[in-house]
Order: sequence, then structure tokens, then C-alpha cells
Amino acid sequence: MNAVFQPVLDASGQPSYGALTATREGAFHGLPSASHVTIGDGRKASMSEQRDDEAAVVARICSKLVGAIEIEDEHDGRRRLLEAGDIALLAPTGTDLWRYERAFEALGLAVASQAGKTLLLQQETQDVLALLRLLADSRDRLAFGAFMRGPMVGLTDEELLDIAQEVHQVGPDASPTGLFDITTPPALVSHHIARPILEALQKLRARVNITTPRILLAGAIEQLQLRVALSARSGNNRAARSLANLDRIVELARPFDVRGLRSFVRHLQFDWDRRASRQEGRIDASKDAVEIVTIHSAKGLEWPVVIPINMGTRARPSERFVHRQSDNTLHWIIGGVCSSALKRAREEQAQRQALEHQRMWYVASTRARDLLVVPNLSSAEPGAWSKLLNLRFDLLEELQFNQLEPRATHDLDAAALPQDAKAFARQTAIVQAASPPLRWVNPSGHDADRAEILTPSVAVEPSGAFEYIEPIGAGRTRGLVLHKLMEELLTGELSPQGDVVARAVRLLNELLAIDPAEGPLPDPGELAATALQTYRLPYVQRLLPVLVPELSIWSEMAPGTLLAGRVDAIAVDGGKVLEVLDWKSDCDTSLHRAKHVQQLLGYLRASSAPFGSIVYMTTGEIVPVLPAS
Repeated sequence: MNAVFQPVLDASGQPSYGALTATREGAFHGLPSASHVTIGDGRKASMSEQRDDEAAVVARICSKLVGAIEIEDEHDGRRRLLEAGDIALLAPTGTDLWRYERAFEALGLAVASQAGKTLLLQQETQDVLALLRLLADSRDRLAFGAFMRGPMVGLTDEELLDIAQEVHQVGPDASPTGLFDITTPPALVSHHIARPILEALQKLRARVNITTPRILLAGAIEQLQLRVALSARSGNNRAARSLANLDRIVELARPFDVRGLRSFVRHLQFDWDRRASRQEGRIDASKDAVEIVTIHSAKGLEWPVVIPINMGTRARPSERFVHRQSDNTLHWIIGGVCSSALKRAREEQAQRQALEHQRMWYVASTRARDLLVVPNLSSAEPGAWSKLLNLRFDLLEELQFNQLEPRATHDLDAAALPQDAKAFARQTAIVQAASPPLRWVNPSGHDADRAEILTPSVAVEPSGAFEYIEPIGAGRTRGLVLHKLMEELLTGELSPQGDVVARAVRLLNELLAIDPAEGPLPDPGELAATALQTYRLPYVQRLLPVLVPELSIWSEMAPGTLLAGRVDAIAVDGGKVLEVLDWKSDCDTSLHRAKHVQQLLGYLRASSAPFGSIVYMTTGEIVPVLPAS
């Protein structure tokens, strides 16, 4: 340690703890190992002004130190120039640390903050919140406009007005609302940026009710290329921090389950409105970023250069209730009378706090290996951290950082590596062998190259008294609504004795808002009747106590071939899979049955189920399927 923390005697002969003395042992950077820098002119200033002044000076100091002084590398002992990652700013609290981050970024210095809790103040959080809001609610046109106009997409006001005018001029036949929002058909938009973004948003919106918010957000980041947009917007000095914050928001969505997007949006919006303290994303150790760390978190760590900051913050005042640890008693004022016991308890508490303040300053001043710079805040109030101890700035030299200049560095030319066609082909083969391609199989997609049906179904279980209802508007839309009704009936969200027709109407309207269908639309009454008849089938009722609807499964079918899908319902009893059910809304034909059985066989293999059944909801037929032996 170059900075030594020791008590000295002041003019009254009393020990003045916190005095800092400097030694030059092992230092070869030409600066005093411990120094101070005066900030402020001594006049009274608000806390925000003090922090802004200190942040500006500390940022200039760091910008001058980087590349200007030599330090000894802790790993190999060689001398090298100081880098931004060698500097740590230690703060007693996390209050208003964004002011320091802003000052550093204004000078082009990246910051890795482990002390700040300003996630909800960052621009990337606002952008993601707008994205999540428009995905959760297609009617939220304010969020749609904010996202399209924001830095993630970057459309100008003029471009948005032109697009809105273009959509409006098409007429009510093609666009019922005549407004530009997430439900606008992409064919009506000719803008080369807005159209692909709109198509991607509509695909994401269609997955809101079938996946978790975390997976949905991760998919949105990938499809909309948000990482690329953030990196381009933030520049080299802030890109890592913005990307870390993006990952942090994704992690915040982890506790929310399928169909939990609206709950996650409400939760995030509530925190945003009240500017709640949320820890920012953790940036991996980087030599290009100055670290901001709380003093408590710095225990046991060291950096070549350490600068205590935010010491103008007032220390925590005494609490109303005083706990005296010596006899484990609690004291407080009653009726405005301060008893002698309370007075002694406060004296003991004050002594305990003074020792704690000394320990905190000791930690802060002994984290530096080469250089410690202590700001002398002339405008700080008596109760501030910088005034709690006598730091004896008269014993410290003042740092003359304006004289520092970056040293010229000479990069060695990279040695050319000879490589001929044979060497390139050999290395290519090594890379390809180390990263074999993965083939994802989705049974629901009816892949044409799936394996043959080894055990085709031959038996059809009669459904008994099942009333055939002529399907109306058969197709994808009808199937999606029927599957959703069955899911809610099995989970108990929808009661068989409730208004199933009203629920079918609402589901149909929500689906058509994001995926308009052509041709005749399904009839809500027929949808409700078909779902209820399927739910009341004796075969389904027998499995009802152990049926789990809409379960996602993954499995490795063969080396390099992976299966991912979602079974409509699976019977699980005591942790053992009994059967897999697959709802089919279309009528059975020999061609359809071959594909349906092939699809279910993949699910049986992935889930290790001994048995499966295809349930044709329109006719009530149940086709048993056995796994391939």
C-alpha cells in the first residue's frame, strides 16, 4: 500500500483519525502516492451543484491520468500505461451517481457502475418499455409511436406523418381504422424501414399469449436487431453498459410466466413512473471502463488508482429510536422529555457511528496500490462524509493534473501469418467439426422431411353421443381459438358453466386485430359448442385430474437434430407421463391423419409417453397412437 491511514495529533493534542500521509515506496509514476484536489470555492452550494462540480473535476482528472502515468501490472510486474479500468471511484452511497456517469461519458470515458441503481433512468429502458407496451396492448398507439420514433427505429416526425397519410388514403375497406399502428397491414406501408419493423412486431404480437415475456423480449431483441441499434447509438464509450442494461431488463422478466406480458409491463411501468431504484446491468471486467463501486463492496479489492467520490452526501442522521447495544435496550423520547438513559444511549450510538465512519474511510483510502486522490470539497456541509473526520489535507500535496499529457504509444505491426489454400481448408474443417449444424424440428409444422410413420394408428374410438356441428370459417383462425378455449377450460380460467361464447368472441376479436383473416369468419357460438363438447368427452374427463395444457417440450431426436414444440395437453401423475393429447380442429382425412400421427409420434418420443391420442374436435373422433418400438 502506498497510502497509509494513521492517526496523528491535531493542535489540541487529540488524535485526528483519518489523516492521510503519503509515501513514495515503489512508486515510479512521478506523482505523490496520496494527494488531494480542491473542488469548489467555499461558497454555499446545493447538493446537486456540489456533485456536478465534483463529477466534472474527477472526470477531467481521470481523462488526464489515462495513458499519462505508468503503473506496475499486478499480474506480470511489468510497467505499462494506466488504463481506464485501473481506476475505481468509491462512493459511500449510490445517491445521484448518474451525475458522475454523465460527466465521464461527456469526456468519452466508459463507466462500469456497480453502485448505481439508475436502470430506470436510462434511455434503453424507456425504449424497451415502449416496445413491451405496444406488444402487450395493440391499442397503445402512444407506445407504438414512441418506439417507431425513438432511437431503436429512428423514424422522423415527417416520415411518420407520411406513412400515416399513406395508410389513411387507402380507405376504410383495406384499413378499418385508417390509423398507422401495430394492426396496420404491412402491405399498406411502402417505407423501407417501417414495413419490415411492422412485420416483425406483428409476428411478435402473435406470440404474446403462447410464450413467456422473457423469451418474447429476447426474440424481439434478436428480430429487431436492438443490440446493433444500441451499439451504433451509444458509441464505444457506452455500448457495453447499454447492452448490459438490455440483458438486465430481460432478466427482470424471468419471474413472469406464459401470458404474463401485461403483468410484466404493469410492473415495469409502475417502477418507471416512480423512478424506483433498480440495479443496472453488470458489465464484464473491462480495461476500457472506469469502475464506480460502493465502499462496502470494495472491501478486499484493490485498484491502481482510487478516488473517493460523493463524499458531500450527508451521513445518515440519528434515528428516533436508539438501540443501546451494551445492554440491548431501546430508548426514545416520550412527551418531549429526554431522559438521562436516552442521552447515554445517544452518546454510545454517536461513538459507534464515529468508529464506523473511520472504518469506511480506512477502507476507501487503502484500496489504492499506486495513487490515491481525495477530493477536498470546500462547499460540503458539516454533516457530510468529507467532514466527519479530519482528513488533514494540509499533509497532502495537491495534485497538478492539468500538467499531465498522454504519452505516445507505438503499436507494433502485426506479423503476417502465411496461409495457403491447403492450410485454410484444413482450418475450415477444424472449425466446422467443432461447431456442427443444429437442425430444429417443429412437429406442428408438418415438416416434409420427417421420418416415416412406423406405428400408424388403426383404431378409432367412437365418441358416443357427440353432436356434429358444421364448422363455420374453418381454418387457422378457428383452430387457434379452439385451442385457446381448451387451454382455459383445462386450467380452470374458463368455467364450463360460464359464458364460453363471450370468451370466444373476445378471443376472436383479439386474434383478428393482429392477424386479419380472409374469407368467412368462425362463428363464436359454434366455437364455444365445439370446445365444450370436446371438454365433456368421457375420454377427456377421465384424464381431467392429471391433464396439464400447453406444455413446452424440447428433446434431442438424433445427433444434430433437436425437437421443440408445445403439446396441447399431457397427462402427468406423480411425475410420470401417462399420455399426450393432441387437439385437431379440422375434419379427419387419410392425408391429414398421416401428418397428425407423424406429429404426435415426435411428441411421444420427446416426452417418453407410452401412449397418445389425437382428438378431432369437430367430429369427436379419438385416434390412439403408440410410439415406435
